[in-house]
Parts: sequence; structure tokens; C-alpha cells
Amino acid sequence: MFQQLNISIDKKSIKKFLLYSTVALLISTIIIILDIKFPQVSQSFDGKIRDYMFLLRGKIEPKNDVVIIDVDEKSLTNLGQWPWSRNKLGVILENLAKSEVSAIGFDIVFAELDQSSPKKVLEELGMKNKNAQDYDAYFNTIIASTPTILGYQFELEEKDYVRQGSIDIPAIFVEKNKLEGSDMLINAKGAILNHQSLQESGYSSGFFNNIPDDGGTVRSVPLIIRYDDQIYPSIALEMVRASLGIDKVIIREPLKINQFS
Repeated sequence: MFQQLNISIDKKSIKKFLLYSTVALLISTIIIILDIKFPQVSQSFDGKIRDYMFLLRGKIEPKNDVVIIDVDEKSLTNLGQWPWSRNKLGVILENLAKSEVSAIGFDIVFAELDQSSPKKVLEELGMKNKNAQDYDAYFNTIIASTPTILGYQFELEEKDYVRQGSIDIPAIFVEKNKLEGSDMLINAKGAILNHQSLQESGYSSGFFNNIPDDGGTVRSVPLIIRYDDQIYPSIALEMVRASLGIDKVIIREPLKINQFS
């Protein structure tokens, strides 16, 4: 014996569903057209959506295992005007090493020697003194004896004069599944490095380029950049790699970083 099942359909629900579906389809179509015809507008729209989603999420309190040492007004009051001499920076590094930090990163480029070093000042005055303190030599020694990752910047645009330089990283970066003729990485034109003796003293180094979007806002930073047919890590990625003792990083397309110790 069969029972009859009566299903009543609410016309208002159908109209609401059709309305929402039409609006969603219309918005999707507009976004696709903007992305094809006006990619800059599409990126700006995408950025605004991200900002709004972060506001909805709310603030997440940072963990205590990462500390930013900022050069702020209080620091300038205590240690004097910037740039600080290398002997002052060396003392800061020594104190950090005594606190048993796992890695120290410098988002500063020391492209030149310290002009305030007593040895250099006396040499310029024609008063050579072999016992005069050499701030750069002291700083190099501290860099070599602490878990310090030096910073540098890539030049990302073609210029009349582009600074070239070689960068050594104590790790292997391997690309896998790369499609022929495609390159999803940013390609640098040159590098602004620390002066040679300091660059050679450091265990490793990483770039700290920030690339704003078309609206001038920095919403993301690259973890890797290609330079002279080699892949180099950001200072953040390099600090994590060094802290974990990883010596091989595999990059798969679409861009995904797998780590192997």
C-alpha cells in the first residue's frame, strides 16, 4: 500500500534562491571580466576583500618565541643617533647570543665600512696606530660567532647601473615539476649586499624586499626570488631554515615549499 507524499514549495523561497543565484552569477561575471580586461582593478578589489576578512577575524596575539628589536625613539635616546657604530651593534649581538636565541636576523644592509671606527679615522688623519680599535673587524668577529643571518636587498628593475654580487647560502634549493617556459618567481636584476668582509663573515643571509601592490599597500612578501639562475630565500625563510637545521628545500609548482632535513 503506497502513501502519497505531498511536498509544498514556497514560491517566496524559490524567488529568493533565484535572486541570490542571479546576483552571485552577476558578481562572478563582473570579477572575471575585470580580471581579464582590467587586472589592476581586480587586484585592488581582491585586496580590499582580504583587508575586510582580516578585520572580521580580529587580532591574533603574537607568540613570545619571535621578538622584534626595533630602532625606535627610546633606542636612539639611549644609544645616540642612527646609524650606530659597529661596536654598539656588536654588543647587542653578544647580549642576544648570551640569551641563547636560535637565530638573529638583520633587515639592514651594511654596504660600507664604519666611518667612525677609530682605526679608520686615524688613518685618514695620517696617524696610523696599530692598537686603535677597528669596529668593523670586531663586528665581523661577532657576526661569525653568533647565529646571525645578514640581510640584503635585490634590485628588481632595470637601471643604468645595477649592482652585481655573488651570494652564498649553506643550503640547496631545488625546483621540481616546473613547467617548460613558465616561471612563477620574481627575477632580480642585481643585489645590494653588505661589504665583502662582512658578507663573508656571516653564516648566511636573506633578502628583505617588500613589494607593494598597485595601491601601494604591502599585503604579502615573497619567500623566494630568482637571481642569476639561482633561487634565494627571504630573511624570514632563511631564519626558519637555519633554526630547524634544514639543508635542503624543495620547491614545487604551483609554488609550494617542502622542507627536508
